[in-house]
Amino acid sequence: MNSALQPIFDIIDGIVELYLQFIIKPFLEFHDIFYASLNKFFRSQLDNASRVPEWFTANFITYLRTALVFPTLIMLSWKWWVPVSIMIISVDFGDFLDGVVARYWIDMRKAAKKKKDDAAKDKVDSDDDSFGSNSVRRTPLLGLDRCHATGLVHDTYELRRTILSCRILCYPAHLSTYPLFDITEVVSIGRPQKIASWSSNCRAKSYGGFVDAVCDKVYVVPCWIFLLSTIPGTRLRAVQYATLCCLILAEAASGTVRFRAYFTAQGVQAPSVVGLDFSTSAVKADGIGKAKQTLEMVGSALFVLPWLRHAGLLLLSLAVPLAYESVRRKVKRRVIYVVGTDQGGNDACHKTLKFWMQARGMGSKLIVGVVGKEKTTDMVLNACACSAVDEVIAEAPEKVDMDFITSNGIDYVLCPAGKAVNIANDEVVFEKRILQLHDDGIARPVETKSNAKTE
Repeated sequence: MNSALQPIFDIIDGIVELYLQFIIKPFLEFHDIFYASLNKFFRSQLDNASRVPEWFTANFITYLRTALVFPTLIMLSWKWWVPVSIMIISVDFGDFLDGVVARYWIDMRKAAKKKKDDAAKDKVDSDDDSFGSNSVRRTPLLGLDRCHATGLVHDTYELRRTILSCRILCYPAHLSTYPLFDITEVVSIGRPQKIASWSSNCRAKSYGGFVDAVCDKVYVVPCWIFLLSTIPGTRLRAVQYATLCCLILAEAASGTVRFRAYFTAQGVQAPSVVGLDFSTSAVKADGIGKAKQTLEMVGSALFVLPWLRHAGLLLLSLAVPLAYESVRRKVKRRVIYVVGTDQGGNDACHKTLKFWMQARGMGSKLIVGVVGKEKTTDMVLNACACSAVDEVIAEAPEKVDMDFITSNGIDYVLCPAGKAVNIANDEVVFEKRILQLHDDGIARPVETKSNAKTE
């Protein structure tokens, strides 16, 4: 079935790509200029404000604009077209404003952290001058209670800095639920300690983006469903129904994919890819999202006005290919292959799991190949028990070739830096199908065999 429909989807994808290249890409240039000026203006207002309330956050704006769906639907039922149009534009503006506010608070936290770091550094330098330059540096790794008792820290923030400098992960219940640093070492403090999992940390960091994207759909989809019952009987009635139904289905599918991605996300951040673009499109994913959001919201605001309904319908129709492309990119299949090796027992087990999670974050499917016959059962079962792994190949070849990649539907092979020469032959390297993951969290393609050896 998929193979029979694939030529049709290929034609649709080609048409959409032409639409992106010749219409949406020029539109985004003007779009970015306009919103950059808006961003500069409102950011200056925040910076010049005497005091911005702490409750005025990006999430607060997101929740507020989403709650406006109820008065919007009520006014639609009363046929208050102009207030509804203004409400929709206000919600679209709120989507822009929450990004400005989010960046503002991020910068404020960085500035506050830098200020406290400088103050703490000055205090340490003063202590060195008073008690000897090695008094603090010779302090052994301390538990949290001893850090307080010895007077090395005086507040929660400084306690976090001391923990980080001592390479301690553990933290007590009265601190934030999610640690602000990576796991390096666990030190006993003589009482139970709470340690957030990688998955919890990942969800906490991505919650803002997730709720922002989902709340956009929570507002606009009910409005479109309501508008289906208010479409007048004109020659464009079929076009109006088709446009709204396509947008409703596309946004519902996009929201479903977002929910699944958020709650099944791996516990580590997916590596950035440098030197290779997975997408060959003229417009990046964030550009598609910006254009789609603008066309949908402005089109909806115009569509509810009887005298501007045709203009609104035109904008909504222009958003349909973008909604399709947005969903297509979210569900695009990309298979990553890694070689599962024995890392030497439990001491290094988390490193292997992290590598697998990073590989899984780069694609839609992860295949782990277990090389050799020794300890095959244990290694295969360990890989099968990992939620990041979708498939395991037992007795995989020591060096993969293009026949192996093609027969197993593999798109890219991922390996640690410096290991490319051990797992792939020259043909795979020449086709740029092997990526090396470096310590900086960036995956880069192996250009030639000689480059792989030097790296």
